[in-house]
Amino acid sequence: MSARRCRRCGEPGHYAKSCCAVGVPRRPTSGKRTAKSSPRFSDKIARPFFIIAISLYEDNLRALNALVKALKGRGFTHASRSSVIRAGIAGLDVEAALEALRKLPEFTR
Repeated sequence: MSARRCRRCGEPGHYAKSCCAVGVPRRPTSGKRTAKSSPRFSDKIARPFFIIAISLYEDNLRALNALVKALKGRGFTHASRSSVIRAGIAGLDVEAALEALRKLPEFTR
């Protein structure tokens, strides 16, 4: 039995989420599927969520990953970066957030 191969780079023994997200070129595609022809990108499918991209500093990303790891260690096996961010938004106190933002170097004037 052969090892499963990564969908992005074709290397055996690892998966696209873990290694190829940054810095590894993707395999060339056959060109058969495009954004318009793929049902994944179809406007006809109503989804209850949106896929967005955000930028984080390296220390913020480490803190986010640590929170996910801590939650998984406490038995919340479905913890993800997305769920931690959604929980933070749900419990956000605007005044506390403004105070925290004022302390950040990029927001001080």
